Amino acid sequence: MLLNQFTLPAPDSNARRLVTGWLLLGLVALVIGGLYTILIVLSRTPFFQEVIPWVDFFRTALVVHVNLTVLVWFLAFTGVFWSYTNSARCRVCGWVALGLASLGTLVIVVSPFTGESHPLMNNYVPVLQNPVFFAGLIIFGAGFGLLILRSCLTAFDNDNQTSGETSLRFGLFVAVVASLFAVVALVLSYLGIDEGFQGLAYYDRLFWGSGHIIQFSHTQLMLVAWLWLATVSGALLRLSPRVALLLFILGLQPVLAAPIIYIVFDVSSGDHLFWFIQLMKYGGAIAAVPIGLAVTLSILEKWRPAEGFEVERNALLFSILLFGAGGIIGFMISGSTVTVPAHYH
Repeated sequence: MLLNQFTLPAPDSNARRLVTGWLLLGLVALVIGGLYTILIVLSRTPFFQEVIPWVDFFRTALVVHVNLTVLVWFLAFTGVFWSYTNSARCRVCGWVALGLASLGTLVIVVSPFTGESHPLMNNYVPVLQNPVFFAGLIIFGAGFGLLILRSCLTAFDNDNQTSGETSLRFGLFVAVVASLFAVVALVLSYLGIDEGFQGLAYYDRLFWGSGHIIQFSHTQLMLVAWLWLATVSGALLRLSPRVALLLFILGLQPVLAAPIIYIVFDVSSGDHLFWFIQLMKYGGAIAAVPIGLAVTLSILEKWRPAEGFEVERNALLFSILLFGAGGIIGFMISGSTVTVPAHYH
């Protein structure tokens, strides 16, 4: 066994069931989100658009599609990671969190069929101006919030860890901290928005700060997955657990800088929007670039993966390529153009 091996031990049977629950939630959200794409296409088809009774159903279906395939999928897989490594303490909290998130997802799915939706294509969390949709969003958010609290309480319960395991667990904890900051940012934005903002401008500012911060959580989880997949694929990583832990710490720094933006700039101001863009544009690469390079070089050094782990190696390769392509497109964004959805897709 390599001294710098980055792996996590298999969880017990109870934790596996909770992990499976979060994974199923994410997969169901992806499948239903995919079905909504069919409705999106049909809503622009000459014959069917006359049959569909809802006004602007194209945008309505698109809002639900985005929330299921981006918001629910990403945060549900966050639940997979954190439930995998959490201790047995307060396991009932984990199940309540999963139940709330599942119920909220169900309410979001059915919300377009409960009345006029008045969709808004604002950034990060597009919304339907429909009480049922907002109820689903709040219930799902309560489940995710409880997941964060449990993960904070149980983050350091495990002892007798290898150095590589410690690094990965710390990377997961960094993601927890980033998610906690995102929730606080959402509350601060809600309290700080100028009363004159309505509609699209209001929801853009409501989700702007938290939407940017949560991306750092996603990035940290991705880096944990890269190191883990590289190890099980048989790659010899030229990266010690201590250096990896340091990089995870550096990756948290942009998140710790986010409160400064709230203190210095009014939530409703253009400067508030601008500096969050800069924070994500330049801060996201602090940990991702060095870890990505180390993993890529290790793969190229040993092109053939360990026997039986070809799928893991291929998944790792395509993840790095996809993230790199998205990052390059992100630097090309100038205004509200197709580069924005291309970047995050």
